[in-house]
Amino acid sequence: MTARSTTAALPVSAAGSADAVHALLAAGSIADVSLVSAEHDLHTTLLPQAVDSPGIDKKTARLLDALAAILVSRAQHEVIAIGAQVDLSDHSGKLQLVLAANAALPQTIQAYLEEVWRCMQLLAEHRQQLRLPEAKDQRARMAELIYRHNFPKFLRRVRKREAAALRFHQAMRNHITRQDVVQHDSTAIVLAMFRRYSKLIKLLSAHQVGGKNEVSAVDVVSDPNFLPIMDGLWLAFRSLRSLGENSFHLWSLRLPDHSTVELWRFFNKVTLIHGSIAELESAARSTRLYRLFRKKLVVEIVDYPRKRVTLPTSKDAWATLIDTALNSAQPLKPIEPQVIQSTAAALSTRFSDKSVSCRIHCECKILQHFTTTAYKIKPINYIGVSKLSCTGCSAVFDSYNELQNSRDRFYTRGAHGKWYFPWFLPEVGVNQIDFTNRVYKKLAEQYAQHLKTVALSDSSALSEGSQQVSSMLEDLMYLRAESLEEFDEIEA
Repeated sequence: MTARSTTAALPVSAAGSADAVHALLAAGSIADVSLVSAEHDLHTTLLPQAVDSPGIDKKTARLLDALAAILVSRAQHEVIAIGAQVDLSDHSGKLQLVLAANAALPQTIQAYLEEVWRCMQLLAEHRQQLRLPEAKDQRARMAELIYRHNFPKFLRRVRKREAAALRFHQAMRNHITRQDVVQHDSTAIVLAMFRRYSKLIKLLSAHQVGGKNEVSAVDVVSDPNFLPIMDGLWLAFRSLRSLGENSFHLWSLRLPDHSTVELWRFFNKVTLIHGSIAELESAARSTRLYRLFRKKLVVEIVDYPRKRVTLPTSKDAWATLIDTALNSAQPLKPIEPQVIQSTAAALSTRFSDKSVSCRIHCECKILQHFTTTAYKIKPINYIGVSKLSCTGCSAVFDSYNELQNSRDRFYTRGAHGKWYFPWFLPEVGVNQIDFTNRVYKKLAEQYAQHLKTVALSDSSALSEGSQQVSSMLEDLMYLRAESLEEFDEIEA
């Protein structure tokens, strides 16, 4: 990098300090702004990682992720993490679930989680009698309970691409024949999925009490058609996913005016809660996990106060921070000085308030709690999160794990690659200076390589293949019959 004597004496955060980590996160958070010349534009997409880390029981990991997903209740700006400690000393011990969020949790969250847990306990009791009315009633009761709690988020997801989804459905109806449905599995599944979605929109419209987003959650969830519609929608998306994402994207060749990429992400999110419910039901009936539901549930909520972060105070101070990060990372190609200057100018403008109130992200709150609190029961080394982790949190877990032996590491299901700020570095039970240096180096390396980072938006996607899939042939026959009803209605 080219040295600039005008900035050498300016007060800037020392490389590897917590302040430098916070400032780098702030810099990365506006990386979607086009600041890098075409020659140096380093475009990256970071894919979600599957649950595939040493020492992790995948069934338990998926259970914790599903529990985190169903705890969300706000339409937006809410992320929840959940950790667990299981007393294995006897069958009637306790299970302690530790919750944290990026914002204040509702006061009713503990009672809600306990009620869901009671439903799962009853499902576990009837695990070998799935067709009994009691088992079916408990499954329906749990699903209704979860959808009522999650309804603001669910409704926002359903409405987000409504117009595009309905247009695609109509275009597909105009494009295919009955013979296409009979002969092609993917066509039958895709049409069934859009047909169920259209039914869901009609049901929501029937229970509007005002505008489009003013819908009675109680009336929708208690409608006898709601759960069957969602069962069918989830079955269709799950079946389509088993064929592979490309089986859906091939429709972009037949219907080039429609974005299958956006619609795939859309249906992934629309069916997320139903997939989580299926995961909870599967866990309750698992031969490995059913004993877990005999234990007494204890819920603990952890939080840490916000703290203020001081950012660089001028354009030159930002430029020095960037220079220091680039020197630390040593990118293969030097970044041109004008790129650094334009980036520094944008940062100085964006962060005109040099003192920012920051919070620790929820998965890092649980990591801090588990690594700085004395406990008798060792925590499970997996933390469930309702969304994939951001770049800062991913660097925290990677850095912490590098300083631990394999038995003391903690994992989440992966990162989406986006940079978020405000964000605050947690304290963990290791050498904080060494830990902070590692976090800084990871962020500096990523910032040097990805001044312009683009990440996938399907941050809430469950891991591929995480659900138990019933007989594909039986499902396919059901979905094909569903799709053929479409033609019966058209011809009637």
